Amino acid sequence: MNIIIRPYKERDRSTVRRISYETSDRGEQNRPIFSDRDVLADVLTRYYTDFEPQSLCVAEYAGSVIGYLSGCMDPTRYKMMVVLRVIPAAIFRAIINGAFWRRETWSLFGAFRRTWFKGGFSRNVSDEEYPVHLHINILGDFRGQQIGKKLMEHFLQQARSAGVHGVHARVRENNVQAICFFERVGFREVGAQTFFLPNGVGFRVRKTLIFGLRL
Repeated sequence: MNIIIRPYKERDRSTVRRISYETSDRGEQNRPIFSDRDVLADVLTRYYTDFEPQSLCVAEYAGSVIGYLSGCMDPTRYKMMVVLRVIPAAIFRAIINGAFWRRETWSLFGAFRRTWFKGGFSRNVSDEEYPVHLHINILGDFRGQQIGKKLMEHFLQQARSAGVHGVHARVRENNVQAICFFERVGFREVGAQTFFLPNGVGFRVRKTLIFGLRL
């Protein structure tokens, strides 16, 4: 396959958002948890497309974007933009779209609140060793064809050029394919976090594994 890895461009925004939704839950669509595509895409991608697009690269096949890697080289700015711009805008969109009043939304908020109280959002990975984070999302039909590796190579070269000494990524403990991928490209497990997801009238406990790579 003639796959092109290139920097993100503004015209890719809608496709990146669509892929983020379609691959949000262990590479599968996230409808059972949250069904509002726009709100979810805002939370998952808006920082990278709107505030740090220079750290976002895409995989293109036959003129169409079929995957992307979103990275953050400035964790301090990331936290500030997410708190001040991304989350407030997502909440406003949820209200406008009517999603704010749906049961699934409040169930998700309840899961986030429980995760927060349990310390699931705390950054328990060394800022000095692994300051940069990244996400990779590829459409299902194109996985297993070295596209993730090519995206990773592109991003790591960019990180090294910027003087970065370490990067990390978070993976659900039951996402075996992603875990194997990160181990193949040299990452190792450096931490874990517990989080909660809605499960009917209750919640189910899940774990996120943190994989790091020193450059």
